[in-house]
Amino acid sequence: MRFFTLILVQFALFSCGATPVRPKDPGKTPPTKAESESKKMNQVRQRPRLNPILLGLYCPEIAMGRPGIRPLMARNSAWTENREEFDTAIASRSVKQFSVLGWPGRRAGLFSVAGLARVSSGSLAIGSYQGASVCNTAALGKESSDDASCVAQTQGCALALAEIRLSSGFEAAPYGEDPDSTAIAFGSGCEIGNVLVVDMDGDGKNEYFLLDDLMSQEEAPVELPASSATRTCVPSFASVINSKLVRLATLDVDGDGRMEILFQRGKEEFLLYGAPNHPARLELLARYAPTSE
Repeated sequence: MRFFTLILVQFALFSCGATPVRPKDPGKTPPTKAESESKKMNQVRQRPRLNPILLGLYCPEIAMGRPGIRPLMARNSAWTENREEFDTAIASRSVKQFSVLGWPGRRAGLFSVAGLARVSSGSLAIGSYQGASVCNTAALGKESSDDASCVAQTQGCALALAEIRLSSGFEAAPYGEDPDSTAIAFGSGCEIGNVLVVDMDGDGKNEYFLLDDLMSQEEAPVELPASSATRTCVPSFASVINSKLVRLATLDVDGDGRMEILFQRGKEEFLLYGAPNHPARLELLARYAPTSE
């Protein structure tokens, strides 16, 4: 009897246009506006986990007249300048292939690692290079054309980038097989006098940094000061700033959505700057300089 009474009551409610109220699930509380916004921001910030990266300097004749790569710095959970780690990664073939980045902001070629060699100035990755001159600015299919300032300042050397992967185990690539080419997020910047102009976070708005401290002969600054300049110039992946300072590369190495910039100061000092905390704050991430040994 109660069953039929309940049906009659529900039928009467629907007939009057009323909606029966269902009990709330005490375990499901609707998110607040702040929680919803926080979740959206976390989703935007989440990026796929990247393999550790090794940066090196490729030169066409560095290994007794043959191509080779001098390891400079690496990023795992943080940037490191530990050269023993570099040597181990190369000797164990955890590093199998470098992408050599050309002056115009594209992959100039690939360097397949055969092993590690020790020379008086340090260690080198030795192997074979397949590709074009790193100073070649000609478009695909066009006659070869090297940038004169690139050749004069770099002698054909350029940034090389490789992923550090497993050298053995079920998830490792076959021993003699090169891995797929590393995806590279190229960027660009330019200089007006002593001011570096670069869109650090890809929002369409440039950031400006003073290079005076970097141009001096003093110790490399831990931070490049922001500038209030609003001037514009023609952006490029790399550039010769002056006879002692080259912007060797502009790219997002660590996948944080912000550019990293590699400078070469003098002949043998390499400085990597980035903006891990704020796009308008350029900080020194890693430094390479020859040892006194």
